[in-house]
Amino acid sequence: DYMVLQQAGKDQQKSTINGISKYTSDQVTLKLSTMSDKNTILQTKTATVTNDVWQIILDPVATSNTAYYIVAQSKVNASDMVSLSNVLFGDVFVCGGQSNMQFTVDQVFNASEALEEANNYPNI
Repeated sequence: DYMVLQQAGKDQQKSTINGISKYTSDQVTLKLSTMSDKNTILQTKTATVTNDVWQIILDPVATSNTAYYIVAQSKVNASDMVSLSNVLFGDVFVCGGQSNMQFTVDQVFNASEALEEANNYPNI
């Protein structure tokens, strides 16, 4: 729950979702809908379990403020399912560094302008 998957972007990138199944040769069906209307399915994808693992590649989804709902369900046992709520599509950045590497916004050149401009991006 509460995650960001890679948005489509200009080069139509796709998001990949992986999972495991305890059933050999199972089929897993994944459905994508919005949180506000879980009954309207936007995408349906199916994958076959190979060596206990399945992988589904979603069609490109544009960035937006829309929260999505994803359900993956086993064909062998319909009660075996997992759901992900409040999934957004956007740009994903991974940053790393040492614990002594700190740089706060107030240290930025023109910090007051940067803080003022932040109001234009309420979802960050």
